[in-house]
Amino acid sequence: MRHLLTTAATLLFVTPCLAQQLHLPPVEYDHPYNGKLTVERVTPEELRAQCASAVQSSLGCSFPRANSCRIILVDEALIRAVGWTVELMLRHERAHCNGWPQSHPGKRPYPPNEGRLLP
Repeated sequence: MRHLLTTAATLLFVTPCLAQQLHLPPVEYDHPYNGKLTVERVTPEELRAQCASAVQSSLGCSFPRANSCRIILVDEALIRAVGWTVELMLRHERAHCNGWPQSHPGKRPYPPNEGRLLP
């Protein structure tokens, strides 16, 4: 029973980031994380296996805990292939570590040229 509750809690707090939905978090969540932060790089298949709500276009997800947060991202080449940067992906996922809900309330659009790589 405890394992089932842990699994259910994990499903609620895993936050995937989709290529077409990347946006700036609200200011109150857009700051460095104060706990232990772990960042892992994985293949898209591993991402979908580890992130419960990840879909084909997911680039990353996060697992916030009380005093730590685990961020999982696909390879930098894949992130850049859709026009984003690793730094912006980390900013997005770190906001989830800071408590930003998966439903992305208060999301902010990227200013021109901030979210997309210049040619």
